[in-house]
Amino acid sequence: MATDAWTNRDWHIVRADQDFSHAFTAETTLNFIPATRNGVQGYTISHAGSDCAKGLFKHTFLQPAGSRIPDLSESAGTDEQLPPSFTGNYDTVLKQIADYVTANDDVLRLVGDVELPAGVQTPDEPKLEFHVYQITNAVSNNLTLLYLQPPLKATSAANGNGTVLGYS
Repeated sequence: MATDAWTNRDWHIVRADQDFSHAFTAETTLNFIPATRNGVQGYTISHAGSDCAKGLFKHTFLQPAGSRIPDLSESAGTDEQLPPSFTGNYDTVLKQIADYVTANDDVLRLVGDVELPAGVQTPDEPKLEFHVYQITNAVSNNLTLLYLQPPLKATSAANGNGTVLGYS
């Protein structure tokens, strides 16, 4: 488990929209806490100073997937970096990030799920699967980008909607 890549740092949340807006608040931080479940090493989430023993993240367990932390400019072919605050219309940026993580299977990522609020749940899906991606040197001052998004699945309650952007 690449503990140093995920832990011992504060991830600053900049934006959370659509299906994640109920769970993440801009201008807060989260941390990944090493944990083991059923013999698998992974992480739980500490959100805004809470250990998430209750609330939306109480059962969330993230498992590592991927093997390296790429630099966004590897794919973009440029050394331009995203600003640390994603203000205004950022649809183009989100599409570029989504295209990048889709095209690069070896992006360092975590996979897990979060309980959906009762009003959003479907009988077959009380939880939302999501992936957490980490891309180095993607934010100005060579900071690392944190990007969360559910996978695109037609049968999902979220159907791939919603993102979270942050940095460390």
